[in-house]
Amino acid sequence: MPILTDREKQTVRANVSAPSIAGESTMDLYRSPAEVNGKTGAATLLTSGVALRLRPAGDNPKLIALAQPVNAARVEYLGKVAVGTDVAVGDEGRIGALRYRVEGVGVWSNATLIALSLIRKG
Repeated sequence: MPILTDREKQTVRANVSAPSIAGESTMDLYRSPAEVNGKTGAATLLTSGVALRLRPAGDNPKLIALAQPVNAARVEYLGKVAVGTDVAVGDEGRIGALRYRVEGVGVWSNATLIALSLIRKG
């Protein structure tokens, strides 16, 4: 017997996908087009206004490992986005003038966990 019913899971996911807590922000996700002849074009907007809980990675190697980053040494931030959000390693997240590279994507209890490195400050 599951701990949460399907309806309860949907309620939890709905609360994760809408900015509802202090410190939550929205991010625009950009993705580079497929490689052609060894080159890729500029990243284009994939999804705007993705709700994100962003926190410094700090000393939390367990959460960093859950996000399965390609290179854990570069992970500076951990974020949580709603389950089902189309996010992949190599995507770029933008919050205002700040730019983040998605280094890893993993599963969290009711969200998708992403490992991020800072590309550029405004």
